[in-house]
Amino acid sequence: MESQVPREAVQLAESAVGVAPELVESALESVVRKVSEAVSSSILGLAVEVRRKLLSENRIGRACPPRDYCYLAVDSSYTSPSLELLGGYLGFIFVASVTYGKNCRSSTGPDVRAYLTYNPTRDLTTLEARKLEKELALEVLKKRLNGELHFDVLVIDGDVVPRISPRLLSSSSEEGEIARKLVDLADSVVLGAEKAGVPVVGVLKRSYSKDALAVLKHYLDTKLSDRAFMTYVLEPNEFFIIGDFESIASAYRSVIEEFRSASPRETVPALYRYSWLKRILERSKIAAKMKMALYRPSSAIASSAVKVEYYSSSVGDEELLSSLIYTAESTGFPAPVDYADALTQISSDFRYTVYQVLLQKIGEANPEAAQKLFSLANPQKLGALGLRT
Repeated sequence: MESQVPREAVQLAESAVGVAPELVESALESVVRKVSEAVSSSILGLAVEVRRKLLSENRIGRACPPRDYCYLAVDSSYTSPSLELLGGYLGFIFVASVTYGKNCRSSTGPDVRAYLTYNPTRDLTTLEARKLEKELALEVLKKRLNGELHFDVLVIDGDVVPRISPRLLSSSSEEGEIARKLVDLADSVVLGAEKAGVPVVGVLKRSYSKDALAVLKHYLDTKLSDRAFMTYVLEPNEFFIIGDFESIASAYRSVIEEFRSASPRETVPALYRYSWLKRILERSKIAAKMKMALYRPSSAIASSAVKVEYYSSSVGDEELLSSLIYTAESTGFPAPVDYADALTQISSDFRYTVYQVLLQKIGEANPEAAQKLFSLANPQKLGALGLRT
């Protein structure tokens, strides 16, 4: 049977499908050009200069084989953004802890927990997930103190000291209340780790800050983050201790005072970072105890520099950082974190199943609410439930 669709419409549809190859090529060329500018010969020369200076000052450490530790890693994952319903936001959160290492004596297996959050006006899932993660970290530390659980190092996938804007910390909103609770929980975790005699480490996977560059007085000399820049400076199995939070804040203050008038636009990120450091040092009981460091593992596929923040009163800096380097696997991150991360993956099947069960239960209790408030705000976003449109 001959198609009844006009030929003009068919031709228009065919021409509208997909993206023209020349547009893709143009976009690729733009990215390649920007990468080439970011990693120019002058940047490589700067990395050589910084490395030479740090070596002369004995500020680059080399990992030594550490003793066997039992690590306990904690991680969380969540839907971002949450499911947008007509009646609010529905969030899914997984939180997990897992022990790792030859020295682990506990027979307790991984602990994985699932949570649902709902708020009629705000998406608070990110803050709630971080709060639940810190609560689990505090719980395992209490078990460690009570002799119910054994581990030598606590590793958190993400920050220990919460990265929260100063504005939010001062806000009277519901988000502000959770943010302040998060800071208090972080304080309790570090103080609990100190009491238990175990180091606490946060693995900063998505850090794009320039803390090391500020400390090294090269903040404006490159647009690269310190993770990216120090990948060129450090050799595999080496580490560099950036400093404690107070010294890093002081370095940012110097950057602002020296360059703000001449380069106001370039110093905006430094000003924001300094504002956060200043506020968190005032608000937190433990921020002044924390240090930051970068290390480069030898076993990773890309062997990129990894950034961590940590506090340890029982294990020296060199021993702790060496242990993290020696536990790194293909990702470059400590293996315990990789395992915890794998346990917290939220599958589309899970999201779909839970949403359907929730609709059924709400429908039994309040059919009108299920129909009017718990349908998707935008049905085109069925992909958030794992369904293709």
